[in-house]
Amino acid sequence: MRQNTGRERRPEPPSIERLQALRQVDEVWGVIARRARGWVDPDDAPPYRPHIIVVGIAGSRQVLRRTLVDDPPGAGEVEATLLAAMSHPALFTGRSRRPAIVESDDEALVAALTPRLARIGVRCRYRSALLELDRARADLERRMVGAPTPGLLSVPGVTEPQARRLFALAAEYHARAPRLPQRPPSDRDPLPAGRRAALRRGHGQRRRRLRLVRQRHGGRPRPDVLGAPRVAAPLRAPQLDGAHVRGAAGDPLRRPR
Repeated sequence: MRQNTGRERRPEPPSIERLQALRQVDEVWGVIARRARGWVDPDDAPPYRPHIIVVGIAGSRQVLRRTLVDDPPGAGEVEATLLAAMSHPALFTGRSRRPAIVESDDEALVAALTPRLARIGVRCRYRSALLELDRARADLERRMVGAPTPGLLSVPGVTEPQARRLFALAAEYHARAPRLPQRPPSDRDPLPAGRRAALRRGHGQRRRRLRLVRQRHGGRPRPDVLGAPRVAAPLRAPQLDGAHVRGAAGDPLRRPR
């Protein structure tokens, strides 16, 4: 079943001049990028786990913008989400504005975003954990992707070294297991044309026979027509009225001639 991934139409990236013209407020924002624990199962591609970028106010669960991407996001995609949160924040989260500081728990991301955000007068710094924003991200993920699939480590008593050893043994067995030779589908002998025509004729005759039986028996097919064994109906004693008992002369003791 296709699940809702929460994708939305992204607005055009604002220009530097437009961002610099936005009102700057004394707020601290946070940005995180995580790989979703839930799986997306599209109709035309194999299942995969997307990545989610969340921008919100640090110390709260108020989300200003979120983006769902298929591949691991880079600094450019995170920056685009941040600029979209400044110019087009989510509904009921306030007007367009610039924060004073942007925090992230990824040191490499902070190093990449610092010169980019400095052009619009926003500082960027590292913070070890953004707990409230991470909880808001988990709530968004459950609504967009679905509940995460429980893993092997969720079983009581299973440790990570045991799981690693199990998967290593399974991979070794898969590499050493003998495989039967298989021919490609193009090399298989096709069904003769005469045989296919006979199967179609037989199927059509069976359908016509069932349709006639349903018409004769009020829409209920008989068991013997469908292939089930036919069971003989139980014998019943004939019901005789008074005329048969008395005979033609009306005498109950005399047998009619």
